[in-house]
Amino acid sequence: MKTALLSFVTALGLLAATATAASAAPFDRDHDPRHMSRTERIRYEREQRDLERRRDQERARWEAQHRHDDHRGH
Repeated sequence: MKTALLSFVTALGLLAATATAASAAPFDRDHDPRHMSRTERIRYEREQRDLERRRDQERARWEAQHRHDDHRGH
């Protein structure tokens, strides 16, 4: 009986910890374009475009390096 109760309490504790860890992160008003001034929003959007451009360049570079990997016959 004591083991069953301990197992039940442990299961509840794990469930509570999992639910807390899986919950959404708190809303970050500092990075929400709706709450920025015009100049902050322009800077934020420019940074987002730069990040996207760099990510696309990196993806293209990686794909070019690995394009013929399957055809080398190794």
